[in-house]
Amino acid sequence: MLKQLKHNLFLQFTILSFLVLAAVAGFIAYALSATIQHQAVQSAIDDTISRTRNRVTNALTPADLASPMTGERYDRFNEYIRNYVITDRTAAVKLWSPDKTVIYSTEQNLVGLAFPDNDELEEALQGKIAAQLPSQEKEKSEKQENSRPLIEVYTPIFFSNNDKPAGALEIYDEYMPVLSNISEMRFRVVQAVAAGSIMLYILLLGIVWKGWKTIIRQRRGRKDAENLFKTLLDSSPIGIYVVVNGKFRLVNPQFEKDTGYREDELVGRESLSIVLPEDLNVVRESATRMLKGQSFDPYEYRTFGKNGDIHWVMETVASINYEGKRATLGNYMDITGLKLTRKALEDTREKFQHAQKMEAIGRLAGGVAHDFNNLLTVITVCGDTLLEKVGDDESICRDVEDIRRASDRAASLTNQLLILSRKHIQNSEVLDLNYVTGKITKMLERIIGENCHLEVILENGLKSIYADSGLIEQALMNLVVNARDALTNGGKIIVRTERVILAEKDLAFMTHARAGEFVRLSVTDTGIGMSEEIKQHLFEPFFTTKERGKGTGLGLSTVYGIVKQLGGWINVYSEVGKGSRFNVYLPIYHLAANDHALSGKKEVKKDFCGNGERVLLVEDDEQILSLSGRLLTGSGYVVFSAKSVKDAMSVFLGEGGNFHLVFSDVVLPDGSGIELVTLLEKLNPNIRILISSGYADETSQFSLIKERGYPYLQKPYKVDTLLQNIREILSSDKLGVPVQIKYPE
Repeated sequence: MLKQLKHNLFLQFTILSFLVLAAVAGFIAYALSATIQHQAVQSAIDDTISRTRNRVTNALTPADLASPMTGERYDRFNEYIRNYVITDRTAAVKLWSPDKTVIYSTEQNLVGLAFPDNDELEEALQGKIAAQLPSQEKEKSEKQENSRPLIEVYTPIFFSNNDKPAGALEIYDEYMPVLSNISEMRFRVVQAVAAGSIMLYILLLGIVWKGWKTIIRQRRGRKDAENLFKTLLDSSPIGIYVVVNGKFRLVNPQFEKDTGYREDELVGRESLSIVLPEDLNVVRESATRMLKGQSFDPYEYRTFGKNGDIHWVMETVASINYEGKRATLGNYMDITGLKLTRKALEDTREKFQHAQKMEAIGRLAGGVAHDFNNLLTVITVCGDTLLEKVGDDESICRDVEDIRRASDRAASLTNQLLILSRKHIQNSEVLDLNYVTGKITKMLERIIGENCHLEVILENGLKSIYADSGLIEQALMNLVVNARDALTNGGKIIVRTERVILAEKDLAFMTHARAGEFVRLSVTDTGIGMSEEIKQHLFEPFFTTKERGKGTGLGLSTVYGIVKQLGGWINVYSEVGKGSRFNVYLPIYHLAANDHALSGKKEVKKDFCGNGERVLLVEDDEQILSLSGRLLTGSGYVVFSAKSVKDAMSVFLGEGGNFHLVFSDVVLPDGSGIELVTLLEKLNPNIRILISSGYADETSQFSLIKERGYPYLQKPYKVDTLLQNIREILSSDKLGVPVQIKYPE
């Protein structure tokens, strides 16, 4: 029992609370009993005074209290007392003089006697009301003798002209029924208090028992919470630590893994000892703001690992109590990989934005080039026609030749814009990049000059690519010229070809790159290099670092357009003062090409005139329509002109389909030239087709042109080129006899 009491806190509380409650109940019972007795006595005193004092005082004068009453004086006052003061509850009445002598008493034998040791009388003569209760022994004896319990009440007597008591009135009065039953009332009070205390104790015990069970549950919950916390701490993918007084007190396994230290190496170690010195202020300031509630954002800094590696971490801290002390709880995440990924994403985003800008500029350039090609077509054809008409007039011939040369230069510029917009029509073929590079090496040496050294390194066994050799030559030439311009005081340029295989892991820092096998063409120089700001604008059209008038700013942007058009990408590596390297990645050739476009570079024949063949000319540009119509008509063809698909169909059907050739622009106001010639071919399967445009984009359906094998002539074209292509098409194996078409019902 004692052992159980020693360890059972609830049992200890039960016994202690019972003793305390019993003591409190006893005190309450005693206090209530004393209060009841006091109220009973006070009630008896008040009742006695209210009945007697005024009546006695009204019958007296100060002279009556000067000496004891005797004889007739006594009899007269005694009769007054018995008639007006004494009731059936009054046992005796006395009047006292200030010297404690009995002046009057209902017991006449006491008149004239003095009682100097009466304390209650002394209080009354001092102006106070006093009372004397019978002792318990006397009370018990009076009860046994069936006599009434009495109370002695002493009241001071005052007269109106004197504040000092002139004497005292003593009355023996019945001690009210309450007094006779006070012992019984005490017992009942004790019973009531005991019963209430027991009920209160039982209620309190129930509450305490419920509270005790709650405490037990809380202890178990706390234990479960501690186990859960330890499990979470051990399994958390985030490093967690507790620092007290600037030193580690608790670390979880992930924190050990992130830092490389064991728990016994960390506990007791200064928490800032693993922070890079340059970041100490950042950690102190950020942690202080967060602990004060001034900031809720995680902060980043660098740490030393055990092996000396530097790691980027992101952290949040909070103030807690740990083992009764103020402590700091830290959540610590290694974000080194995230930092690298974030940087790669930022680089990729910048490059993507640059690509979007280049695309927008390319669209603009392509639109300008398309309209410009229409104008150049008119200029070129007019120049060729005019040259034939002027004859031997040398001065006019020179002027016309200047017009033609200017037109050719403008066409070259337009061609660069088309390359930039990736709308240039390629004459693609299977190429050996080593062969193309080697073929123009001599020309590259002449371009860079004698003070620069060109080194060409070609990898043997290089796989083929599918591209336009002219575009490859132009891209390589532009890169070498750019490298030459970076060699302000001479230097070295290295042109290298090689086969590369890229895996997914190699693509992190390459924009637009993809895994696979590629041919890489690189141009490296030992020149002045470039800053980051210059590299950001490097491929923008018309951007140049050269002096005004010494560069168009289209060289590298043209390279960018060529590489994109060939399905590759380009990366640049450069630092100021350390030269530059341009790496061009081109896909290797897998499938045979099928390019039906006419290059216009065949041997020029002298006679390309027609023999009355009927040609349907469809062109939305009025100048080209008029000029081409006159040219073909003058060359022996019968020309019917139309500006739209609707007009062309009307002319075709009006002539019964009696045409040898349809020469149509790709983009027409009310439709596509491809749709037009497709429909006309269905109506006349033997009709010949020639398509022309300034460029071929999605709207021009150039892939469909190549698929169906339609001959294609790029604007601007020369007279000889146009006449040669028409003559060769009409002279091909396809029968050129017009047929009578059957109109669809």
